[in-house]
Amino acid sequence: MDSMDDGLDLESAFEELEQIVQVLEEGNLSLEESLEVFEQGVSLVRVCNASLDRAEQRIECLTGGLPSDING
Repeated sequence: MDSMDDGLDLESAFEELEQIVQVLEEGNLSLEESLEVFEQGVSLVRVCNASLDRAEQRIECLTGGLPSDING
């Protein structure tokens, strides 16, 4: 797994998160190692959420002036 980088895009963060889930599901880590990997996963979830929030804001800005029958 790559080191956590604040500049990760959504796709990269999600791929790393999938790897972390797989490693944790295998159950071959010590408790301390599992906690460290879990912490990395939490950080990646935050990166994903922030990216999705930014995308949602952009969509809201783009559709904000549309008539209500078009944007739901």
